[in-house]
Amino acid sequence: MKKISLMRSKLLAFGTFVIITVLSLAGTSLSAQMFCENELVYYNENFGVGTTAVSNNHVLTNGTLEFTPNGIMETDGTYRVINSTWQKPEWHNSADHTPGDVNGRMMVINGYDGNFYRVELTSNQSGFQPGDYGLSAFVMNVNTPGTCSPTTALLPSLTLTAEYLDESGNWVKFMGAPFTTGEVPQSAEPTWVQLGGILTLPALNNNYITHTVRITIGSATEGGCGNDFALDDIHFATCPSGGPLPVAFLGIDARQKGNGVNVEWSTSSEYNNKYFVVERSNDGGHTWFTATKVNSQGNSNTRHDYSSFDAKPQLGLNYYRVRQVDFDGTSKFSSTVVVKVNIDKTSGTVLTNPFRTDITLDFLSSRSQMLNARVFDNMGRMVINQQLSLNGGTSRKIIPASRLQTGMYIIQVIDDEGNVIVNSKLVKM
Repeated sequence: MKKISLMRSKLLAFGTFVIITVLSLAGTSLSAQMFCENELVYYNENFGVGTTAVSNNHVLTNGTLEFTPNGIMETDGTYRVINSTWQKPEWHNSADHTPGDVNGRMMVINGYDGNFYRVELTSNQSGFQPGDYGLSAFVMNVNTPGTCSPTTALLPSLTLTAEYLDESGNWVKFMGAPFTTGEVPQSAEPTWVQLGGILTLPALNNNYITHTVRITIGSATEGGCGNDFALDDIHFATCPSGGPLPVAFLGIDARQKGNGVNVEWSTSSEYNNKYFVVERSNDGGHTWFTATKVNSQGNSNTRHDYSSFDAKPQLGLNYYRVRQVDFDGTSKFSSTVVVKVNIDKTSGTVLTNPFRTDITLDFLSSRSQMLNARVFDNMGRMVINQQLSLNGGTSRKIIPASRLQTGMYIIQVIDDEGNVIVNSKLVKM
């Protein structure tokens, strides 16, 4: 096996690089993902660039994983390092994960069970100091939805192991190794998921410092239909901050819905998480405003999906991000997404229902105009008739209604062209 010499003076800082935390005993299978920050990367495998299939010299030669240079990858236990995941007709057509790569390669594997990748790392100066180290990789389930039967499709899962060479020349596993990841589901769009764990190098006898570590990656799922995946950006790094970040975001999405925007996001784990704040910017991300606030799970080792509705977006571009707030007040942000809000007609939404004193309505309009708002009681008698002046964009209007008796009402709002834009039941408390 080829060794890679790594000097601390050449450590590569990847900024905020997420690594999944392991808090269990060795060999325990977990899907929990907790993250540390400020890593210093000892080793990064991005598989290079190129448009032709190549092999990789870190693939274990004593296994049954075989390199196949061309053709459709029909056979279990085959792999190639290539610049596209589309190696079977039913697989996703996706580029590699490495940011900025042009024709970047990744490792693509068809159904394999067992260890398949190993690399030895050597630090010639201060050696590998005792402490926490992160081992992770980006993985994609390359199967499109419906590939194999939904009840029998296998899902990729990895084992990640770090070992150190002790003073007697024996390979000894890091504390927490091997780490077995959760399964990667099929997805409608190509989706890279980061899997991995924090493994601990213990203090050795007589203050011995090891200078050699080896990394092994394997498939925890048996070969067969569905266990097909791409692998990229394998990282082995220090974890100097020594603690998990509160939330692992899986993704965020925002789409226009009626006269508002629906924001959805997911987490794979939450640690001491207090709540989420959905923030909106209308100046390209320079200034942010609170759109909504959403309660969280607090602590969780499983996936949770959230959604929130922003009833007052602006015409044009609206930027959204989710701010997670910890119990101690610290925050973490999701990535930012943008939605272009278009209006082809005026729309309105009743915000206060039931109401006590005032009726609150939000409007989204492409132009300035006058609206007529009318409220009817349960006998069909008109009890409120009020003109509302709108500007283009979003508007919030208040209709005083404290004099109305408790009961059921109907509100209608008509625009200046005679179109009914609100027709809703109301309840006065």
